[in-house]
Amino acid sequence: MISKQIALEKQQTRTYQAKRIEALAHGREQRIKLLAAARAEAIVVKADARKQARVIRKKADAEALRLVKGALRTYPHMLTYRYIDQLSSERAVMIIKNGKSSVVLR
Repeated sequence: MISKQIALEKQQTRTYQAKRIEALAHGREQRIKLLAAARAEAIVVKADARKQARVIRKKADAEALRLVKGALRTYPHMLTYRYIDQLSSERAVMIIKNGKSSVVLR
């Protein structure tokens, strides 16, 4: 009778341990699924943010070009001025305008 009771207790202990291990495994599985879902969501959010940033940059570039176009209508020699302004200070610049040349030293 005692050995039968011991065997029953061992069986109950094994059953309890098996259920405990199963519960831990299930909890771990749920945690892994949750982490995977969170990572996937983060990837989607980052991709969407990058897309929005590109759209904003492209709109800003378009607006800048529109403003430059308007400025060039008003000041058509602005490009020549910007080009000359950005040349190296060590170079002599020759400007030829309407067949007449002049040297601009920097």
